[in-house]
Amino acid sequence: MTDDSIGIDISKDKLDCHRLSDGAFEQLPNTRSGFQKLRRWVGPDLPARVVFEPIRLRPIHPNHIWAIDFVHDKLSNGRLYKMLTVLDEYTREAFCVAVGPKMNANDVLDVLLRLLMKHGKPKNIRSDNGPEFIAAQLQNWLKRVSIKPMQINPASPWGNGYNERFNGTLRREVANAEWYHTTKQAQVAINVWLRHYNKIRPRHALKMRPPVPETLSKKAQTNVAETGG
Repeated sequence: MTDDSIGIDISKDKLDCHRLSDGAFEQLPNTRSGFQKLRRWVGPDLPARVVFEPIRLRPIHPNHIWAIDFVHDKLSNGRLYKMLTVLDEYTREAFCVAVGPKMNANDVLDVLLRLLMKHGKPKNIRSDNGPEFIAAQLQNWLKRVSIKPMQINPASPWGNGYNERFNGTLRREVANAEWYHTTKQAQVAINVWLRHYNKIRPRHALKMRPPVPETLSKKAQTNVAETGG
């Protein structure tokens, strides 16, 4: 049973949130008063004993939540490489897939800085608890630029569901499609695929439109040229 008005999925006992005025979610305290408030909302269907777990914050506008994650793969010579994926959870646009033999927190910071200059600043960034994402230098930088980091629970990849779905598509259609001899070769192939993914491929969640339709992109470029921008 699900109560959509307050974002509660009773069947999974994830009963710790209520909807705010802006459509986001806020966690209720795991206390008797929080439980009583929840019982008033849900009614008698609320179980007598509840396990309080976080419910994922839902995106409600562009740049509300960015999701970041790593995908790992091997080159044809057996050497490992990493792909840093970044996407907007609301628009479903994949901003980039950065490829490198090794990537640390400083590399993540560099990628995010470039994306902020191009797409603007997100309010939140969701990630897992990997060392690259919880490193002090990255966390301190996010704090300085007023971006809230949101780490999902350990061993809970579904907490970063939008990115996990994208990563699965990336692996199935690109990484597993053929062997790459160098990270540069992999990056070129990914960039071609990413353009199609963002500008051409229709998405059910977007009413069968791509995140950034190519016709709109060309129209924007034409307007800029006409205005001399």
